[in-house]
Amino acid sequence: MSKPKILVVDDEMSVRSVLVQVLEKYGYAVTEAADGEQALERLEEKNFALVITDIKMPGTSGLEVLKKTKQSYPDTQVIIITSHASLDNAVEALRLGAYDYLFKPFEDLTLISAAASRAIETVRLTEENRRLLATLQKQNRELERTNKILEDVACRDGLTGLFNHRYFQDCLRSEIDRCQRDNDIFSLIFFDLDHFKFYNDAHGHLEGDYLLRQLATILEKNFRHSDVVARYGGEEFVVILPGTSKKDAQHMAENMRCFIEGFPFNGRDTQPSGKLTSSIGIATYPEDGGNRTELVQSADNAMYQAKKSGRNGVCVA
Repeated sequence: MSKPKILVVDDEMSVRSVLVQVLEKYGYAVTEAADGEQALERLEEKNFALVITDIKMPGTSGLEVLKKTKQSYPDTQVIIITSHASLDNAVEALRLGAYDYLFKPFEDLTLISAAASRAIETVRLTEENRRLLATLQKQNRELERTNKILEDVACRDGLTGLFNHRYFQDCLRSEIDRCQRDNDIFSLIFFDLDHFKFYNDAHGHLEGDYLLRQLATILEKNFRHSDVVARYGGEEFVVILPGTSKKDAQHMAENMRCFIEGFPFNGRDTQPSGKLTSSIGIATYPEDGGNRTELVQSADNAMYQAKKSGRNGVCVA
């Protein structure tokens, strides 16, 4: 472990000599400076844990050394050496950030080592606290990332990566609250793949899962970032469209129906219609339901109406 570094600054060689002898006896690495200018040069050359400086020196004073030290090296502690007659200067030094002061001539040399020891311990504790804080901040960032991952996993569908049914219900509740507060509207779209059981039976569940993932990607890419796209269950998907009228929602749904119908899904030619299609239902808040249950039921009924009407269509509540 390296020795703590101390810079001793005094224009009197005899004073410096006493300080150096006492401090080196207690295991400190001591550097000398004969005046304020030399002290500032030494400070640029290496890092010191402690500066012990006389307050009155020709040229750059000890107060100037104190000010510049605390400006450039805030963690470096400074002990001022003064006389009993200059106690006011010592108080001023403390106000400017000095750690402590010593009176000269030195009547008790143990006071020098005791003051130095306290100052060095303050530096050590400051560094240790900084390391602990950095460690805690790193751990907090890692915890936040972990929580974000867990939160994301909790609200995502395991197969498609879309939002899951629970998250959809939470968003639906929040959207209704928002519309009640802002006197706004939103629309709800229900998608259901036609004859999906037939596709699973013909190609197997692995291919069926792959098809659902493809459809999830298509839905996510073709709706707005403000829309909430979720897997409702099985081959059913749902989209919340904030601030969207029924007419606009119907236009968006029709575009998506055509896109799905024309998309080259693997094995689509084995479907009853020779292609993969969807049945879509639309409901708008608040005209088709004033709460979650009523609105979902309206969109679901519209979707089944699309199925009863021959599938591959869009129906509104």
